[in-house]
Formats: sequence, C-alpha cells, structure tokens
Amino acid sequence: MEKVVTVLPEDTFGISKILSDYIVETLFSKIDDNTTKMKIQHFYSTKTLKAKLINVIAKGKIKRETQDTLNAIKKAIEKEYEDSKVK
Repeated sequence: MEKVVTVLPEDTFGISKILSDYIVETLFSKIDDNTTKMKIQHFYSTKTLKAKLINVIAKGKIKRETQDTLNAIKKAIEKEYEDSKVK
C-alpha cells in the first residue's frame, strides 16, 4: 500500500461546490526497515473567483493542519514504539 487517495464529493460547509475537484493524496515510501516517509498532498483547481479567494484564505491553513496531522501521527507511532519496548 503506497498511496491513499481521498476525494471530497460533498460536505456540509459547501467547499465541494467551490472546489469540485478537491483530492488529497497520502503517499508512503519505505526508507529502511524502521522508517517510512509519509507525504500528504492536496490538489484542486481554482477556476472561479470564489475558488481563488478560498485558495488565498485556506492555503496556509491547509498547510499548517497537514503538518500538524503528520506530526501527531509521528508522535503517536513513536510513543507506541517506546511503550512496546518497555513491556
């Protein structure tokens, strides 16, 4: 399993109406036996003025929240690993 693709067909905030082709790719690549690189990429087109405005507003927030997600996953995995060594 190297890639998970998530599509946003509809949502309660109406973002899917503005960014109708919003896709998130989560990519995994093995570095060595103990290390896996995980990368999250967001794709969408900004064909309308509304979409361009959303992009300006949301771009930084999406980047920060994606990095926060990756950091939380890393922390949880490292904690689980440390906890398993103690047992």
